[in-house]
Amino acid sequence: MTLAHQLTTLETSGLIRLAQMEPELEYLFRHALIQDAAYESILKADRRILHHAIGETLERLYPERASELAPTLGQHFAAAGETERARKYFTLAGDTALAQYANAEAEQHYRAALNWATSEADKAGALSGLGQALNAQSRFEGAIQAWREAILLYQALKDDDNVARLYARSARTAWYAGDTPRGLTLAREGLAAVEGGPPTLGMALLLHDAGRACMFSAKTDEGLPFCRQALTIAEQLGNVEAQADILTTLGIMSEAARQLDTAIELLGKAAELADSAQSLSIAARAHINLAGKLFLLKGDLRAGHDHLFRAVELDRRRGSVANEFLDLLSFALSTLFSGDFAAVETMLLALRQLVCAIPDPTPYDLWLRTFEALLLRYRGELTVAVPMLRACHAQARQAGKFDWFYWCVLLFAEALLELGERNEAGRVAADFIAMLAQDQWAGVVTARCILSAVHLREGRIEEARHRLTEAREKFGSQLTAFEAEHLSLAEARLAVAEKYWPEALTAFEATAQAQARMGKRWYRAETLRGWAEAHLARNEPGDVDHAKDLLREAHALFDEIDVPKYAALVSDRLATLT
Repeated sequence: MTLAHQLTTLETSGLIRLAQMEPELEYLFRHALIQDAAYESILKADRRILHHAIGETLERLYPERASELAPTLGQHFAAAGETERARKYFTLAGDTALAQYANAEAEQHYRAALNWATSEADKAGALSGLGQALNAQSRFEGAIQAWREAILLYQALKDDDNVARLYARSARTAWYAGDTPRGLTLAREGLAAVEGGPPTLGMALLLHDAGRACMFSAKTDEGLPFCRQALTIAEQLGNVEAQADILTTLGIMSEAARQLDTAIELLGKAAELADSAQSLSIAARAHINLAGKLFLLKGDLRAGHDHLFRAVELDRRRGSVANEFLDLLSFALSTLFSGDFAAVETMLLALRQLVCAIPDPTPYDLWLRTFEALLLRYRGELTVAVPMLRACHAQARQAGKFDWFYWCVLLFAEALLELGERNEAGRVAADFIAMLAQDQWAGVVTARCILSAVHLREGRIEEARHRLTEAREKFGSQLTAFEAEHLSLAEARLAVAEKYWPEALTAFEATAQAQARMGKRWYRAETLRGWAEAHLARNEPGDVDHAKDLLREAHALFDEIDVPKYAALVSDRLATLT
């Protein structure tokens, strides 16, 4: 009886059905239970022979499709008891799935490879891949533990390159898990473990992540030599991905060193290199940081949004929920500054959904709660927002989350001032400056502006002036767009206190113009209120009319961005003038 006749008989009996004729004939069982029954009817010894034959046939007929067929080949050789070939194909299946960002499937294949691994090297390789698959799913603790096991195996094999690679990955993952101090500890532990090793790619990656961990622990001077050494090795090896990632960190460090143009130049180069290498994760990191610098350093909100959108898209494509959350949070924050609160509300819904999809959402929940509090603050719900910000600030400080603490603290201090809590605002700003003993990072100027405002409210004009003079003398032409705006506004308020009216009005006008260029509508509306009050305080002919015009413009802005509480305050003030 021919095969074709047997197939026809099975089809007629209703056991199988024709699936396709081209490009190859294919039949399927009509029900999974029929397939199971047929399989169980075969003797175990015969099953192994069949699986072995199928596996070898697939290997022989489709050598060019090995990656595509790897899961199937792994299953057949596993069922045939072919240990090494099963491990080989399950590992290949994991590598293929990881490259396609099918992270859950990659995890499954690497676990299967681990079950069939016999040598220490094979076990270490499977654990390394498993850690990458877990990390890509934002299961950070599981990733670090898998890499810890692999590190021990690689150390026994005296494979310093892979030891360094996995320590680098572990340090970076600890940061994503919200534990910045642990990331620095792991990086230092790795450097000690491979001290004196050759200049391999793994060494470059570890040196870079040690530098990065130092940077996020407010130890930029300690981290900078690590990054420079890492870049030299990456350039010698010609590894474009590593160069792009290191240049991104050096760009961030350049901002801390007040080399603002250099920061943007390095980040632009990093984004270009990462895009050319089609490295989604590194490109996303470069674009998200370039966006922040274009916005904060240059005040270019539109260009920043282009890069933010690119970062969100890249991290969504690679299936990294945690990274997509951080990208979208940055997007939402810059949108918050623009005053587009309707768009912010939409982003907030997406952020909440993303947090729910992160296996360990603890650090991300902190970021989300802080952002929710900031939205309430800009809406005018200060009595609700400030206690929330206070709790988030304390938690971030305790956890050593400098990278988050660094900008959140200043917005918290601003809210405290508006609520009248000047003593606490002063303590928060002074603590921020003390933590940054070397006056690095954008934000130290804003902190001095906050302290100046605190001194003004206490009637200590000389100390208020000293804070602003110090900021102007220390940073001068190196001011970021945000800092220049904050300093100009603080100088306007100081001039009002000193009754230097021409200087005050000129500074208010310059601040409002800068905010208009940057698209900061909420802040511009607030500046217009202060500018109006300066005219009223001077009280010369025409000042009341100027004040009314400014207040009407402020009211229109608050109304445009849908902030009824502040719009009502402006209306009440206009009513007193009328």
